[in-house]
Amino acid sequence: NMVNNPNDPNQAEQSNNESSLPASPSEMWNTTLTLSQEIIDVVREAVDEDVGLVYEALDQTFKWNERRRERLESSRHEITRLNRQIEANRETLSRLKSNSNPNEYQAEIYSLEQVQLDDARSIKELDNQLSSIKAQITKSQLESQELEKYDPIGSTDFKISSELFKVKLFHQIGFMMLIKETTDLSNSNSATGSEKLLIRCDKDPDLSRVIERPDSDRDRLSLTNQIWELVSFDS
Repeated sequence: NMVNNPNDPNQAEQSNNESSLPASPSEMWNTTLTLSQEIIDVVREAVDEDVGLVYEALDQTFKWNERRRERLESSRHEITRLNRQIEANRETLSRLKSNSNPNEYQAEIYSLEQVQLDDARSIKELDNQLSSIKAQITKSQLESQELEKYDPIGSTDFKISSELFKVKLFHQIGFMMLIKETTDLSNSNSATGSEKLLIRCDKDPDLSRVIERPDSDRDRLSLTNQIWELVSFDS
């Protein structure tokens, strides 16, 4: 075993090399996988729910790709730094072997060989990580292109989501959409059913009323006046 000597420059250099090693590649890769999975989940939910979320997901995807490129460049710089460190260790090892007694510096030589082996292992892990990041970036770019070509407004899913969103808004401001039970369910094209709105007044339930849903602009204007009357009373 080598005795620690705080005045030994070789031990100080080894200590600096160990402290400058990058974070664990497995941790970096786990973080990358988690972020990419969250983005994919958000994109899928956005396509099913709301158009605005689709564009927000696209923006997040572009930002994520930019961060991946920065991380890729950082990894390349790290590989370059490790290669230079390995070369410096080789020169130090060669100098020790040529100018020193092998028995006297055997521990230092072994330590440098271990550092060189660790650096080589780190480079290999970084290479694997770079390949994985490149594959993930390519996959994200393909998904972004598919989302750019997707037309949510013209799809059936968007129309259904729009109707649900409209019903939700009606409910939040005190309206409930009603349909007569006389609707002919056996005929999908039947128009015997009429859609109605329940205007709710919480302060005075007697003022709550059920009205026909307007079909024309004139009827909508009349409905607006009725709503404002209830709102003015409620306030």
